[in-house]
Amino acid sequence: MNNDFAYEYVHYQSVGNLEKCKEIIKDTNQKLKQLYSIQNIKGYELLLIKDDIDVEEKLIEPKFEEVTEGKFPFVYSAVQPVKDIYFYFNSLM
Repeated sequence: MNNDFAYEYVHYQSVGNLEKCKEIIKDTNQKLKQLYSIQNIKGYELLLIKDDIDVEEKLIEPKFEEVTEGKFPFVYSAVQPVKDIYFYFNSLM
């Protein structure tokens, strides 16, 4: 596994629902924090994307539109794996 990049995710269940976004950020942050503390990941970032301005400021690639269909808000995350440690990150998202 190449660890020079981060896996990027749009949390599908969060799209268009601010309360769900907040819940997902809280829950996913706890899970990722645990993985980070035991050194299963190098780092992570969870972002609440509320509008086009957030997309520009956070330098989010336009690929997210395939998932969101132009709806806001949504949770965007990036997870950087540790070399030689496999983890199915999709299960967290």
